[in-house]
Amino acid sequence: MHKEVKPKKRNEFSQYIAIFLSVLFTTYMKRTVEDSFTDLQELSFLMDLGLYLIIFIPFHYLISKFTDWLYSGSGESNS
Repeated sequence: MHKEVKPKKRNEFSQYIAIFLSVLFTTYMKRTVEDSFTDLQELSFLMDLGLYLIIFIPFHYLISKFTDWLYSGSGESNS
């Protein structure tokens, strides 16, 4: 009566693309923010890492959703 629902398998290629693009965008945005606000350049390592993660997490979420959608049809058979 009910079909068995299988968890969606994420495409490994889209994961790698998402991580690569997220690192690029995050590095660019972090440098742009630090150039605009010179006080941020003098932060300790942990505060600097926190700033990087605050920027990285939303970018990675959005980019991974986009790449999952973009590569969702690749590698699947229609049987």
